[in-house]
Order: sequence, then C-alpha cells, then structure tokens
Amino acid sequence: MTSSSSVAPAAPQAAPPVVQQVAILGCLILLAIYSQFFRSSIGVIAPNIAAEIPLQADTLGLTSSVFFFVFAVLQIPVGIALDRYGTRYTLSAMLSVAGIGALVFATASTSNDLIIGRFLVGFGFTGLMIGAIATLARWYSPVRFASAMALLFASSNAGSLFATLPLAAAAEAWGWRSTFIGLAVLSVALTIAFYVIVRDAPPGHPFNNQRSRDSLVDVAKGFGQALRVRNLVYILPMIAVGYASIITVLGLWGGPFLHDVYALDAVDRGRVLFAMASTMILGTLAYGPLDRMCGDRRLVVIGGAAGTAAIFLLLGVVPQNSLGITAVLLGLLAFVGAYSVTVMAHGVALFPQSLVGRGVTILHVALNGGTALLQAATGEVMDVFRSSSAPDSPSYAALFLFLGALTLAALAVYGHVREPGPAAIPVETGD
Repeated sequence: MTSSSSVAPAAPQAAPPVVQQVAILGCLILLAIYSQFFRSSIGVIAPNIAAEIPLQADTLGLTSSVFFFVFAVLQIPVGIALDRYGTRYTLSAMLSVAGIGALVFATASTSNDLIIGRFLVGFGFTGLMIGAIATLARWYSPVRFASAMALLFASSNAGSLFATLPLAAAAEAWGWRSTFIGLAVLSVALTIAFYVIVRDAPPGHPFNNQRSRDSLVDVAKGFGQALRVRNLVYILPMIAVGYASIITVLGLWGGPFLHDVYALDAVDRGRVLFAMASTMILGTLAYGPLDRMCGDRRLVVIGGAAGTAAIFLLLGVVPQNSLGITAVLLGLLAFVGAYSVTVMAHGVALFPQSLVGRGVTILHVALNGGTALLQAATGEVMDVFRSSSAPDSPSYAALFLFLGALTLAALAVYGHVREPGPAAIPVETGD
C-alpha cells in the first residue's frame, strides 16, 4: 500500500528538476493547510450557524465528527487506490468532491445538509496526507525526504490558525455562507493546480511502470500481522484519545463554550482560539526535543497525558473562571496536550520495518476514528447535561470532566506499554 512506500523513499534514477520538486511540495503544502483548516472550521462559527439552522448539541457533534469518520473508514481503500492508480488521478478526483462539499455546506438549509457537506469535504481530503507522503518519497532523495516531510507537516498546522480568528473575521464581514462559497471556489482552483503541477514520480522512476496489484486477501493478511504486534493494544486507546480530546475543544466546542459562557462574539472567540492553536503548534515543536532529552518516550507521554487530564478536570470543576484564567487554561491545554505527537512516534516504533506502512495506517485509523467517536459522544454528553434553567455551565462542566476522565482511562491502559524505542519516521497527527 501507499503507506508502505511513504516510509521508505526510493531514490529516482536521476535527480529531478529542483523547480519541479519545489512546485510539487508547494502545492501539497497548500492543500495540507486547507485540509487542516476544514477539520477545525466548525468551532469558531458554530454559534453563527446555529443562529440560522437549529442545531442540538448532538447534531453539532455529528456534523463535526463525520469529517473524521470518513477519514477513518477510507484510509485503507484510498491507500490501495493510490498504489494502483497513482496520486495524481486518485487525489484529483477526490479533491473535486471537497469543493462540492464546501458548496453544499455553504447553501445548507437543514442540519442534514450540513452533515452531507461536511462528509463530502472529509471524503475529498481523506487521501491527501498519505498521497503526499508517497509522492514526496519518490521525488526527493532519502537525505532530503525528511526535510520535505517536516516542512509539509509544520506548514499544515497553519490551517488550524486560519480556522480561528481569520475565519471568524471573514464570517463577521461576509457571513459564514459567503465565506464557504469562497472556500469552495478556492478548493476548485487548488484541485486544478494539483492536477496540472503534481506528477506521481519523476521520469525514469520505477513507479511509472510498476504499480501495486496486491489482492484484498494479501492486504488483509498484512494488516492482520500488524494488528498482532506486541503492545499495540495498550497504545491504541491513547492514540484514539490524545489528539481527539484537544481538537474536540479547539475545533468543535471551544467556540460555543466561549459564546455561551462568556458571550464573546465571533472575532473575540477567534482571538482566544487563535492563541490556543498557536500554543498547540509550540507544544508540538517542544515535545520533539523533550522526547530526545528525556530518553524515555513513555515518561513523556505519561507526563503530558496526566497534565492534560488535570487541566480538563480544572476546567470542569470551575467552568466559569474569569475569561483571562480560562484563556490561559485553554492555551496550556493545547500546549501540554500536544503530547499526542509523541504517542504517535511511540506507536510507529512498535512495528518492525516490514510492517511500518501498515502500522502507520492502523494508527491513523485509530486517531481519526477516535476523534470521530469522541466528537459525536461529546454532543450526547452536552445534551444530557444541558439544563433549561442554566444551559451553559452544567453541560460544559460535564464536557471537560468527561474528557479528563477519558484521558485518565486511556493513560491507565497506556501504562502497560513497554519498549518505547526511538522514533521511526516523522508522523503528522492530523490525518
């Protein structure tokens, strides 16, 4: 599958043109930013949408989570398609669906329309990261591949920033519907650029003449082997909860929380969430050196998860702190909660080299599936604890306490993991 080739870049027969390498990397970076933007785009404008389309908490949770459901379900089929038909044709077809989804979302008149639009956008971006990894692995030499991947992953985080204050400002200036119509047009333009610029491999590369033809039986056997890897069962709950708990606040409930409890308008909500997204990026950058300095990845994860759970519980016990204190706690939550990147690195290190590709796919299925389930579940939690006499604090207190308890539960399972091992490959935690 594509994920296998993504971790073992093969040097082409001759060095490809640098200009073409840069153009392909630049195009993939723009699309990665766009994908990250869409996954986080509900939170800050949720109150704006709810003002026009009646949304219960469970419906809002489902609207956001469906993006991650489709990511989880299609990881393996898309990987097979990328190997058989190549990145250019497969992703061009899929990315065109994202533009349609953004348009459906923009013109929605019911909650079902929002869900369908969000599903189509998620479908469109499902294969982007694994396709990008495979493509860069063929275009860049093994020495330069890691640098190209690091730039791709680091740049993609800008999408989370654009989904906060810039999106809020656009929604205030032009309305959320007009904003998403513009995003649909931009999606079409990026899809055309991708088809024109990107090629699966440079001239003379073996991939141009040799495509994978693994049968479904072969694929199933390979994943069966990967699922039997020692200690995997202990790490999957943390994979499913670590990133999911933070993005559930940043990309879904953070905006409604700041609106309902603190009466912030879209721009002010965007400022707080922008700061939160910024500290998440800083935290991601900090955990890499911390991992190397500590020498025991397991201790880094335990410390990060315990700290994250403590902040969740503090927010849950006192959900109506002053706005300043809450903003600081949200920033700390995003910074400390960035430990999920270390969890992914630990997960990759569990697999022998022959199974790393399938292992990465399994971890990404767990990450996206966990995010989808958690966002849908938090919608139910919000509805259960919402009170007609005080609709704000009880539901959000329950939300934060639930996320804190779930993090502690995953940590209890993770405590049985052994053999941290060194990091195997760069891993992006968003796709």
